[in-house]
Amino acid sequence: MNLDPAPRWTLREYLSPLPNALGAYLEKEPWAWEWGRKGLFKCNWKLQVDSQAEGYHARFLHARSIIAKFTKEDTPTWTYPGSVGVPFKLEVHRPKAQDSGVFLTELAKAAGTYSTALYYNTDTDDYKGGVASRYPGAVNVFNGDRWTFDLYGIFPNTVILVQKGHLMIMRSWPRGVGQTLWDYDEYFTRPPVKFGEYLARLHGLLEMRNTVTEDMTTVEGVQDSFTSGALTEQIVGEAEIGVGAFERHLLHMVDELSD
Repeated sequence: MNLDPAPRWTLREYLSPLPNALGAYLEKEPWAWEWGRKGLFKCNWKLQVDSQAEGYHARFLHARSIIAKFTKEDTPTWTYPGSVGVPFKLEVHRPKAQDSGVFLTELAKAAGTYSTALYYNTDTDDYKGGVASRYPGAVNVFNGDRWTFDLYGIFPNTVILVQKGHLMIMRSWPRGVGQTLWDYDEYFTRPPVKFGEYLARLHGLLEMRNTVTEDMTTVEGVQDSFTSGALTEQIVGEAEIGVGAFERHLLHMVDELSD
């Protein structure tokens, strides 16, 4: 929603370079809301966006939940300095299963046999499915063999995760300098029908809840570090180019508004 009667940019201009095919995919499929959560956190809202703007943390932070040994090649990141509203994009490719890599419980293995399973609890590579044929270029534009989802940052406070038949939208709502309301909603293109499909869907939703909750466990500690005064500057590394892109975009917008 834009309350300006004469907006500076059209919606298409603001969301560039999101693929046009992605817009068609999100518009034409029969998406239905299925699950959502929210919570208050003692942190600045920008830290929550930062937590989704890089993928290297997954190997460490999610070591006990996903138990997958992600490499930097599994989470490539792009930045868009010329974009008005999309600072970064992150792709996640499922790591190759190894004896010391991905561990699946018997329940997860059973859930993963159904098409309603989400991406971490199955060993299938079929996440392009009908999306690639019906909406070429909407997702997995480089045709990765083990691609699982695309994640875009939408300035200022939104992150969207898109894959085959599944859409997740996360938002961070400032409630003050040190408090933020974080929420997310998940949508699917078809409901489960059989018991096994219900089991797989619920298992995946709970697994996603646990994973993104782990992301949020870090933000209050980072907030404490920043407000303590012990840190006077923050170095953004090569694996955090999405974080740097978001923060640079924010500084640019603040400078522009202050002129």
